[in-house]
Amino acid sequence: MRPAFRSELTVIGYGWLAVLAASLSGCAHYYLPATHLETPEARGSAGIGRLELIGIQSGADLNAPPTMSTPDPESTEPPKPQLQSSFANFGFGFMAAVNDRIDIGVRMQPYAPLLFRFKYQVSGVPETSAKARNFSAAIAASTGLLLGSEVTYFLGDLAFPLGYRVWDRHLFSLSPFLGFASLSGMQVPAASAQPGVKSLPATALNPTSASTMQYGISLGYQYSILGLMLRSELAYLKGSLAESQIGGLFLGSLVGFNL
Repeated sequence: MRPAFRSELTVIGYGWLAVLAASLSGCAHYYLPATHLETPEARGSAGIGRLELIGIQSGADLNAPPTMSTPDPESTEPPKPQLQSSFANFGFGFMAAVNDRIDIGVRMQPYAPLLFRFKYQVSGVPETSAKARNFSAAIAASTGLLLGSEVTYFLGDLAFPLGYRVWDRHLFSLSPFLGFASLSGMQVPAASAQPGVKSLPATALNPTSASTMQYGISLGYQYSILGLMLRSELAYLKGSLAESQIGGLFLGSLVGFNL
């Protein structure tokens, strides 16, 4: 890689870190990321790693008042509160190649924990030597902790991405995943009742600490050319936080460089 180009990446990277750090100092709407934007291929020892320059994620908004689901006229069960979705959450990350099968790295994302990431490629060849018809499988894990002035937010995740290269530059992936989060010091807002619908007691929906579990599956696509990497993902998940439900379709995208 040209030295001038590497310097440009360094400047851009520090710029993004400054923006993200500044955003963390303001009034935050904490969110629970739903997308992973991860592939089943390790970078490979022939490369340095991956620079995730601009990532856009979506997930559940942990501060906005949940909405009440529409009651089923044929059911006697009361409607359940549903967490609102949060879009256009930006992130910045880097994954370093340890060897042909292992990558380690970090992802910084405002209003969610700084994630420490690990990936082990179980089968297939790494990205630096992958060609068409390469089938790959991996185990990816991440964990992080966000400490605010009053809030403690822990996040952990485990995914099993599977991938297939239809052509040399086009990688499709399918990834089942399971995530866990724990919050303390932040009051989860009560649900907003719809007209004619009685909401649950505020005391049941306003804990100062809560934990959540979410699980689902994501469909991903990545295109790479001359070091440029474009990745997108559609995830479907279900879960819960206190008395509120989490679920639906979530989108994510990523622009970066293979180094």
